[in-house]
Formats: sequence, C-alpha cells, structure tokens
Amino acid sequence: MATPGALRAQSTTDTTLVSLLRGTELGIGALVQADALIGDDAIRDGFNLRATRLRLRGEAPGLQFFVQTDFNRNPSVLDARLRVPLSSKASVAAGLYKTPFSAELIRFRGALRTLERSRVVNALAPQRQIGVTLRADIPSSPLRFEGGLFNGPQDLQSNDNNSLLYVGRLASMLPIREGVLDVGVQAAYSEDRNVAIPPVTSSFRGQRTLFGLDAEFRNEQWVLAGTWITASLDPPNRSSYQPWGYYATVAYRVAPRHQLVLRLDGFSDGRAGTMEDELLVFGYNLFWTSALKFQVNYSALLDEFDAGTLGARLQLALN
Repeated sequence: MATPGALRAQSTTDTTLVSLLRGTELGIGALVQADALIGDDAIRDGFNLRATRLRLRGEAPGLQFFVQTDFNRNPSVLDARLRVPLSSKASVAAGLYKTPFSAELIRFRGALRTLERSRVVNALAPQRQIGVTLRADIPSSPLRFEGGLFNGPQDLQSNDNNSLLYVGRLASMLPIREGVLDVGVQAAYSEDRNVAIPPVTSSFRGQRTLFGLDAEFRNEQWVLAGTWITASLDPPNRSSYQPWGYYATVAYRVAPRHQLVLRLDGFSDGRAGTMEDELLVFGYNLFWTSALKFQVNYSALLDEFDAGTLGARLQLALN
C-alpha cells in the first residue's frame, strides 16, 4: 500500500501533501476541462465546461482517504472513498467510487487519450457505486484481485431492491521487451428492479451479467490498447438481449510533447433488428506542461465520415 512518501512521488503534477494535526496528511488536486464542439447535430455548436473538479487525498492513522467533487454536477460529490490497509498487499475500501470494472473506467479522466471514454465503457461498465471492496495482491504471482459488493444504481442512489451488484476484476502488469503490458479480466452480476443503462435502456428490471477483457501495451513512443465488454440482460417475461462493444486504440508520440491517436469504437445495443455501428476517432494531444494539455478529436461513424464532430479541449490537471 502507498506510504506518505510514495504518495508524494506519484506524479510531477501532484500537489504537495500538507501535514495536519495528529499525523494526518492532505493533498489537493484539481481538474478543469474547457471544450469546444462543432458539427454534431445532437449537440449545439459552442463551448462547454466539461469538468470542474476538486480532489482531496491523504492519510490519517490507519486510513487512506479520497474525496472528489465536480461543480458541474448535482449532487457534486463524485467520490468519497475510505481505504483501510490490512497488510502490505491487501486493503478494504468503502464509500462511493468507481467499480473495479474496465481499465478505461478506472483511468483518471485527465489522463484519457481521447476526449471521452469509449461508448461501451460508458454504457455497460457499472460506473461509480456505493459499496465495499477487497483489494489483494496474489502471493507469488503478478496478479491483483479486486472485488466487492455495490448497490447497483449509479452514484449516490440507494439500492433499488434487496439484491446487490457483485463485481470482480483480476489484473496484472507485465514488463515485456521495451515496454509494459497491462491485462485484465472482469465480471459482474446483479438482479435489478430499476436501473438505468443508457443508451440501452432508461429502466432495466431483471438479471444483468457483465463480462469484459482489456489489454494495453505501452512504451515511450507507442500505446496499443483494446477492450471488449458484453452484457446479458434478462428481463422477466421477455426475451433476453446482449449489448456489447469494443474499442481498439493506437497512439504514437511523434515528439516528446506531441501524440497522435487513432481509435475504432464499435457498439451494439443488442436488440433484434439493430446493427453494430463503428465510430472512428482521430486525435492529437499536446502535453504543453506537466499539468496543461491541449486535445483535438475528430469523430465520425464509418458510413457517415463526412458528418462527424470536431472537438477541442484545454485541460488543467493536478492529480
């Protein structure tokens, strides 16, 4: 588990931890994303403040904590997580935070290589939930397990019935020639009464089963990443259906501060009579400083490539 010294060294953009009374230490971060959008008929051309977040993290005796708010949202609380180390290789967390499902979901928004996460991650991954998890490094192996119990509905919503959402992820980081390979497999199951799964359905009742795989290779110049997620939605007295999707991303640093990104993003809502559609995203990232980034994306469906969306973002990230 992270020590106060390790927390100080997490990133060059981290703010300095401030020592408080009785051994408590506190670090303050922020995320501000200002966007410009042109071209999508579903979104008016113009400007958008995508995120205005304040992040607090630190340690108290026997406890690590993380709180994040976004002033664009109501309620504004995004995360409120308490983590208790059980040993050097295991810990228990409780509160409101991202479920351990999908590497891209877990990834900090300020570190995304495209303006938004893939459609399948946004649609099917269980997102932020209130619950409790166990994280443990498996002895004599490079594997880490994280799993837990959650309410089912997202964010601060209370449970919609007496059943819980069960989520588990097994992941590993493997050093390979001239780079690092991250791999993960995850699954989830719940019995729901009234859960929104946009854009698949605004109110789902029944059994929900999720499964996903992800992998990412990276070195100083290249990133090759992919994810596949499928769901089985089984409502009572109706036929089940299987929404699914994937993405494949290639990113290349053409210079120390300049990165080009290409992503293929496929998604199907799983309903009879509907087809999978594929979205192509071209991106450029300028890492202006360690905290300031500029991004440009052009995204369009493959069969409507001349009717896409151009988006630009100026971002300040103090993690």
